This record gives sequence, C-alpha cells and structure tokens, in this order.
Amino acid sequence: YLKDHLGSITAQINGDPNPAVLPNGTTNPQAGRYAIQYLSYDIWGKQRYPNGTADPTGQLNNPDMYHGYTGHEMLDDVGLIHMNGRLYDPVMARFVSADMHIQSPDNLQSYNRYSYVWNNPLNSTDPSGYFRLFGINITPRLVIAVAVAWYVGPMISNSLFSSVMGSALTSGAAITTGQVMATYAVTSAIGGAAAGFASSMVMTGGNVDASLNGALTGAIFGAANAASVNMSSFSRGMVNAFAGGIASRVQGQSFGTGFRHSALQHLLFEGYKQMEKITNNYAARAGTNDVRDPISGQLRTDGTLPCLGDCSSLTARVGMSPQGMPGHFYEDIGIVRTFVNAVSKVHDVMNAWGYGSMNGQYGFVGGGVFYNTAFDALWSMPMMLTAASVTVLSIDQSGVILTSKNRR
Repeated sequence: YLKDHLGSITAQINGDPNPAVLPNGTTNPQAGRYAIQYLSYDIWGKQRYPNGTADPTGQLNNPDMYHGYTGHEMLDDVGLIHMNGRLYDPVMARFVSADMHIQSPDNLQSYNRYSYVWNNPLNSTDPSGYFRLFGINITPRLVIAVAVAWYVGPMISNSLFSSVMGSALTSGAAITTGQVMATYAVTSAIGGAAAGFASSMVMTGGNVDASLNGALTGAIFGAANAASVNMSSFSRGMVNAFAGGIASRVQGQSFGTGFRHSALQHLLFEGYKQMEKITNNYAARAGTNDVRDPISGQLRTDGTLPCLGDCSSLTARVGMSPQGMPGHFYEDIGIVRTFVNAVSKVHDVMNAWGYGSMNGQYGFVGGGVFYNTAFDALWSMPMMLTAASVTVLSIDQSGVILTSKNRR
C-alpha cells in the first residue's frame, strides 16, 4: 500500500505489473502498471473518486479494503470510520460520541468534545480517537505496555543483581566498586531488554520481530539509566537523550527524533520525581506506615489519606483501605499495584487543595455529603485519568513510547 503524509492509503500495489489482457480477453487499460486501485479522500476523510470528484450518494465501497483514511478501518456500509476508541462520521466531520477528556483547557477547540483533531484535519491525525498529551496518543494499550515495563524491568534487573552479588559475597571473593557498577549496568540492560520485549508484545499484539526490536531499545535505555545513576539531573538527561537518539537510529529513524523525545521524557520524569516527593510528604504527615512496593521500591501511597471531619459521601471509597495497611484493594495484583502506586504520586498532588491538617493530623478534609460527593465525582475521580496519562509519559524508562512512535 502507498500512503500520504497523514497515513491514508492512496493506492494498492501489486507485486507484478498488470497484464496487457484481462481475463475476459479485453485490453487492460492499466497494463504495465503496478497499482491495482487508487483511493482518494476529501479533507474530512470521506472517500471520493481518484480524480477528486465527490461521491455524494456514497456509492464507493471497497469490500477488499479494510483500512483507508489515516490508516483506520473504513466502515463503508454505514459511512463511518472506526478510530479504535470512537466512531467518526466524515460527512458531519464529527465523532459520534464525546471524548472523555478535555486535553488542553487553554484551547477552546478542546471543549467541543465531538470535533476531530481540533478541526485541523490537513496536518493532524487521531490514531486512537482519544486525547493527546505532549503530542502522544494515550491509549489503553499504551497504558498497559508502560505498566508492564515499569514492573518487569526492575523485577528482572533487581533479581539478577541481587543473585549475582549474593553469590559473589557468599564465595568470599573481593568485590571492587567497578565490578559492582559493571554488574549493575549489565543487569539493568537485561532488565530493560525484558521490559522492552514484554511491552512491545503488548503494543504489537504478539509480534515477535517487533518485540525483539523493543528489547534492543529497552537494553539501550537500561544501560544508560544505570550508567547515569550517580550523575546530576542535567547529565542524566543528556545520557538519556543520546540513548534515545541511538535507539531511534537502530529502529531506522533519525537520531534527532529520538534525542528530542528522550530529552522531553527526562524532563517529565524529573517533574514526576518532584511530585513523588510531595506525595510522600503527605503520607508522612498523615502518619502512614513506611511500607514500600517490593518491585519499584516506592513508598506505598496508593490508598486513601485519612479523612478528617465529616467524611460521609454518596461515592464511598469501596475497597480502599488506608495507605500501607494489609488487605489493600491492589495488594494481590503485582503489576496493577505497582502502577497504581506510581499514579498516586501524581493524583495526590492534583488533589492537594482538598488536604489539610486538623489536631496534628493530615489528610482529606471532609466537608459533608454534598462537598465530599462533589469533590470525588467532579474532581478526584476524573483526575485519575489525567494522573494516569501524566504518569505513563513520565515513567517510561524503557523506550516504550519511542519504539511505538518509530514503528508507525
């Protein structure tokens, strides 16, 4: 298939030139050409004739072509385009259902939750049907892939590092600082490779070749993170940016693309670490036990802070026990627990205006049924989606997003 700058399929190509004579014995007007058919779309995605003539009655129907405009599935029988998250009507130039997110509050186009790419279809696409953050589409599959990488990478690298160093100490052999750092770098690269492979399997639906590519990218980032662990924030950012550039070149894309992406990702991660400090401080002031996630090593803050005052609400916190306590809702699901705990670092900062101190305690200040219900329903719960999106972009330490972008 041939595509235009938006990823729309514009021609279907045959491996051999078209024959001079058709099966019915007539002369083939496409003789010698490789294109089986040409496709064309108006600016909003409605299919038209290849010469640019409109198809007002919807006669064009390609039963052999599943994808078309911007690479999405064309539902020609009903005149819609399936954009994964939502259905899009190219005649109305609107989605048939509302976006769940207001992605840019400072852009008035965001408040029309049925509009397509902010009414700018000539140079923008919407691969998921949902919102974008920093130019990246936050899809359920991407969230799962990053969560898997965030769990698998540290689990593998920490286990290997502990095993190797434990064996060395048991043997009584002298261990130098250089050997420790080298071991850490190698085990981090292996952990990164495992994270890259597992996350790419999620993103590609089980494509082994693409996942091996993701493993190589993860190994590059794993080694870079280990090499820069004791460096300043600026130096770590430069190391990660160069690692991103190298990974991008390995994937057949430009060095600059990977460099810029990884530099931005490092800035997001540094901001995330600051939010983590703030959230951990909330937990400490609330008297939460110092219980840490066994995989990420993060302080467990994925429960609710103590509620102070009148805590009645129509949206009860079902299944959520206080932070760090046994029997937590996410206790037995490793990947979910570790990822939700990571999201809580951002979510608690977003909720901070609802926190306060009473009698030396610290937690959510309950203001009665109406206030608490409004706070939960209109702010806290919707902000979970935003917090998860910010977290996904921030904690991607294995190049999951970069590999996904370069694969397109």
